[in-house]
Amino acid sequence: MRRRAAGGKPNIASLSLDMQQQERDLWCWAAVSVSVRRFYDPSRVISQCQQASAQIFTADCCSGPAKCDMEWPLSKALNGLGVLREVVDGPLPLATIAREINDGHPIGCRIEWSVGHFVCIVGYDDQLLTIKDPLFGTSRVRYDEFVSRYRDIGTWTHTYLTKP
Repeated sequence: MRRRAAGGKPNIASLSLDMQQQERDLWCWAAVSVSVRRFYDPSRVISQCQQASAQIFTADCCSGPAKCDMEWPLSKALNGLGVLREVVDGPLPLATIAREINDGHPIGCRIEWSVGHFVCIVGYDDQLLTIKDPLFGTSRVRYDEFVSRYRDIGTWTHTYLTKP
């Protein structure tokens, strides 16, 4: 869904990505990756435990998910589902965020706090970003706050550009 300001210039846009709640303490990577995959292809449904099993290889994470509750690189999870286009160190400028969202691409982000955490940017409204977080839900956050103080303590360290 995209709305345009007077004169046709987009200044507000958002994507209808349904972010799954992470099913285990450390499965933000699983929730983000399967949610992005489902956004691009709603007919291809994969569960978080199926994604964890496919990534970790050594375990059946659907019958014993506790043993699979571990951190995992979002780049590997997205790539395994065929939706990773590029990994970028650090945050993106607002203009690039707008271009990606306008082109219909949710943006994965790594947030550094006590451990890494993954979220998606799915919209923007001038300086506000719409964030889908598999742990905390949907929020609207100022760009500068998201870059260096997400939820008061997190820093945006890596960006994951996606593709259908």
